[in-house]
Amino acid sequence: MEYHVISLPKRADRRAELLANFEELGLPAPHFYDAVNGCVKYPDYSDHMAAHFGCYDSHVQLLEHLATSGNEWECVLEDDAQLLTVPTPPDNDAAIHYLGGGLQLDRAVMELPSLPYNRAVNILCTHGYIVRVCRIAEVLDILKQRRWKIDVCMIDVQRELPCSIVKSAIAIQRPSFSDITGTHKENAHTKW
Repeated sequence: MEYHVISLPKRADRRAELLANFEELGLPAPHFYDAVNGCVKYPDYSDHMAAHFGCYDSHVQLLEHLATSGNEWECVLEDDAQLLTVPTPPDNDAAIHYLGGGLQLDRAVMELPSLPYNRAVNILCTHGYIVRVCRIAEVLDILKQRRWKIDVCMIDVQRELPCSIVKSAIAIQRPSFSDITGTHKENAHTKW
């Protein structure tokens, strides 16, 4: 499994923070994937909407690239993620395994008391996940049914394919300036 980080080239600060995080955990440096700048690609939309489209495009394009990696699993992180520990692929049939997430929706997870993970049902965060390479084509088929906020589109994936989530966060979303909203975000909802 290799690590891939979606990051706007202008966010050298986030790239440096992630490199330090990986070094601290003894992990090899991740591959940085230049994110799509939605404000440039979609100038006819509001900056907020264009940024969401850019984020969606970035995830889809990276997944398309990873579909032929030859690995069983690949790890995808957004550049405001912080790994708390080294992620490992789950021992289940998941297409996507979330490394942390928000519980904003009712029934975000289905509790599986005897297992080290829960079933992801309505997880809204895409800051860190592991994807099973042989299922990427199916994931992309679902994602490409509509272009919207990537975390909302991922719920469509969770409804059609088996997905799991760690019981205790392995990756959190660091407080930082959001390129999508143009504001500083505390991201406390992802720290469970």
